[in-house]
Amino acid sequence: KEFRKALKNINERLGIEGKTVNGYSVIQPKAAQRLPVSAKAYWRAHSMLGGGSYLTMTHRFSMLPDHDVHNPTSFEWLFRGFIQWIGGIKGAIAEFEKSTSHESAMAWTQLSNQADHFGSQDDYLLACERVLGGLPDSNSMNNSLSGFTHLGGLHLYMTMGLTNPTAANEHPPIFTPPLYESNPGYQMLAALWSIYVPLSHVVDHCGFGRNIKISKGILCAIDILFANMPGAPNRLNIKNKKQDPSPKEMVEYVKQQLRAGKTWETSIRRFVSVNYRATVLFAGVYRLIMPAQIAESYKFEKWANDFISLLDNEFQVTATESFEEKGTAFRPSIRVGSLMSQLMSLEILRCDQINGPYSMEMVLDLCVDIIEMANRVGSLDRGDEYYYIQDEVAFRRKPLALANSVIAAHLNRLKTLFNPEEFKGIVLHHGLFTDEEADCDPFALIAKHYEIAAENELPDADEASMYWWGAGAAMAQANPSHGFTLGQLRRAIRMAEAAEKARDVELFGENQHLGGSFESLAKITARFYDQKPDDFVIPQVKLLPPTEGGSSTSYLEVEGNVICPDFDGYNNADHQILEEKNREHTDMMNTSDVQREHGQTRQGIPLLETLCIRELHKAGNEFAKGCTDGAEIIYNAMTMSESKSSET
Repeated sequence: KEFRKALKNINERLGIEGKTVNGYSVIQPKAAQRLPVSAKAYWRAHSMLGGGSYLTMTHRFSMLPDHDVHNPTSFEWLFRGFIQWIGGIKGAIAEFEKSTSHESAMAWTQLSNQADHFGSQDDYLLACERVLGGLPDSNSMNNSLSGFTHLGGLHLYMTMGLTNPTAANEHPPIFTPPLYESNPGYQMLAALWSIYVPLSHVVDHCGFGRNIKISKGILCAIDILFANMPGAPNRLNIKNKKQDPSPKEMVEYVKQQLRAGKTWETSIRRFVSVNYRATVLFAGVYRLIMPAQIAESYKFEKWANDFISLLDNEFQVTATESFEEKGTAFRPSIRVGSLMSQLMSLEILRCDQINGPYSMEMVLDLCVDIIEMANRVGSLDRGDEYYYIQDEVAFRRKPLALANSVIAAHLNRLKTLFNPEEFKGIVLHHGLFTDEEADCDPFALIAKHYEIAAENELPDADEASMYWWGAGAAMAQANPSHGFTLGQLRRAIRMAEAAEKARDVELFGENQHLGGSFESLAKITARFYDQKPDDFVIPQVKLLPPTEGGSSTSYLEVEGNVICPDFDGYNNADHQILEEKNREHTDMMNTSDVQREHGQTRQGIPLLETLCIRELHKAGNEFAKGCTDGAEIIYNAMTMSESKSSET
């Protein structure tokens, strides 16, 4: 009783309304969540293309003449992943409505019969979106998962709050269909329905019957779905609805079914795919709708990744590339995104602890798995160069950047906690260092991993400059026996400064990584040796703490010479310069005068679409009344125009 009382007080303080049904809690924020950077990329593309349906935007976006195919941007990567994610959710919404509502089923039949009467395919798709939320899609689970894995489980969006624009006019990217205007959880229900449908097919049509084994995550998904659909019958005929098989038990079950006569082609492939994909998707949805339950989400992610990994090892699917026979769920390009999402959840749960239930050791092992998986991504489809490069970013470069940067950051901390022999034992254990006889220099390892991260990260990404600064600082502090040259350090500095200039401020906001200790150390070292040639091997620079009776601040020393007597003060001066730059940027982005004339905008300088909508509202145009979405206004205008034409 006291626990429930305390939980209620916390919920009220955080502004959260909780609803519990059959033991499952659905969190409903009182205020709409802020949109992720991927949604900003979506709205930027939406404005560039002048609107349109989500199904046509991807192709039209790829055909824009401004794209430099071989120099992809964060904007392009975010848009492509996000459009797949929300496209899957929109398709799930429409399929859910069509399958559960007689009214929506009739509306879908009417739209289908009138398809030929629309001016273009895009007009038809926009009409479907306006009436049903999207185009009904029985494959929406896989489509949503494609966006999920493309973004590595990051920058996703799903609302459990009101879907109307917030006070800051941040329009949600998923249109609310009329049937669900009063239901804040309809996106969650649709996503869970997209799991229920393929699972029902496996149970009823693949010969598994009532005794089927399925993951605990999928059972939770089905329970939450029907707990939030009062009166709707759960037709899933499973005998043991409380089961919780381990990944090893599931592998044994697959082997048992194969011995009983089932084949990969007829049933096992679909069984494996649904258990893996649905569990991963549910973990992502669960994390979005119940962020306080991230430990449960992590458990489901880990289960799915362990299951597919054990199965892969047992049947050597990746090693023999037998994906066509045993299913695309085994492909590294799908699995690497799920591993990245698991890493993100694990880092949140670890909460900067070294040991415990979520240890740094688990993080390092997972990073190594991600690197191995990314390096296995081989046979990407090269049919279209633009899409090939985008897949290269999503399934190889981004995973390598994330995993190597996390390793570098953790090694940077471990070197301060353990002596050289203990540090060497740790990196040998994780396969980060292989020569048992050689001395292990922490800074050389850190430089290597930061450099790999920087080389693979997109130049305009949020943390690209920090990776280069980290590499440069570690090069300067490494033992000269590793041969890091002044030319390598100068290149790292040039690349870091170029990344700072290229960074997409509109997406990521002000740069929080400027003026750090990595940057200061790299610049001081390069300045001290500014007369030396590029092939000059850098002597080891040491960052030393304050000394009793000596320096009162940290200082830099090289070969016995102090090259920066007040490193702390140098950093503080850099931060003062940074604050001044940020103030200048804030003044430059101040759009209060424009907003007083045209109304509040979603962010920064208003988009042309926003200004046009404001002018239509001021003029009192009938087709724009009550609408804030450009696509909806265009549809209303065309509908009214057609009705007037038919009258004349």
